[in-house]
Amino acid sequence: MSFVIPPITAAREGRTILSTPTISFKEGKLTAILGPNGAGKSSLLQHALGQDGEACATLVHGEELQNLSQVERARRVAYLPQKPSMAWPLTVIDAVALGRFAYGAGPGQLRTADQRAVEQALKDTELEEFSQRRTDTLSGGELARLHIARLLATEAPILIADEPAASLDPRHQHALMALLRAQAAQGKTVVTVLHDLALAHRYADDVVLLNQGSLTAHGATADVLTPSAIAETYGVAAEITPKGLQVTGPAHPPNP
Repeated sequence: MSFVIPPITAAREGRTILSTPTISFKEGKLTAILGPNGAGKSSLLQHALGQDGEACATLVHGEELQNLSQVERARRVAYLPQKPSMAWPLTVIDAVALGRFAYGAGPGQLRTADQRAVEQALKDTELEEFSQRRTDTLSGGELARLHIARLLATEAPILIADEPAASLDPRHQHALMALLRAQAAQGKTVVTVLHDLALAHRYADDVVLLNQGSLTAHGATADVLTPSAIAETYGVAAEITPKGLQVTGPAHPPNP
C-alpha cells in the first residue's frame, strides 16, 4: 500500500522547520529517514500523520489519510512515535494486544486472528517469556521491544517507526532491522527513522536524507548514502567496504 507525503512547509515560533517536496514511500521497501539532530525527521512524520494538529493531505493508497475514519486509519497505518508511553501498567501480552484495538479486540478480548497476531509479534520480538510480566518491571530495551511488538500486532500494511532502535543493544538492533526488512519483503511499506548510518546502509532499501528541514536526497541506499553525502550532511568521514559502512571520525579533524 503506497504512502505519499505531499509538499510540506511548516514553521514553529516563526522559524521554518520543514520545507520538503512530495516524498513517496514504496510498497515492499524498507525506507530509512536519516539526518542529524534537528533535521526534521520526526517533524516530517508527525506532520504527515496529523500528529501536530495540522491538516496534511497525505495519501494512503490514493486516499487522503485525514478523510479516513479513525478505525480505517489505524488499520492501514501503524505508527510508533519516538517517545511512546504506557498510560498504566499492563502485562506484556495485554499491552501488545492493544495493537488489535482497530479490529474491536483488546486485552482479554482476543479472537483467533487477534491471538495469532499477538503471539507472532511476541515471538518476533523475543518477548514470549515476558508475556505475563508487568510493563513497569521491564528494562528500557525490553520496553522498546514491547512497543515494536504492538506495532507489528496491528498487521497494518504501512508501518512507521520513529527511532525504534534507540534503546536496543547491538544484537537487538540488528534483529529489529532484519524484522523490519522481512515485513517489507511481505509487501508492506516500512518507514523508520534512524541515527545509525551503518544499520541504514546494511538494511534499508531506500533512504530519505534530511538536513535543516530540507530534503537533500531520496533514492536507493547505495546512491544516497555515500561518503561525500555523509560528510556534507553530518560532518563526519565514512568508509564503505564489503563489510559495510563505518564512520571513521570528523570529516575535518581539528588542528592539533
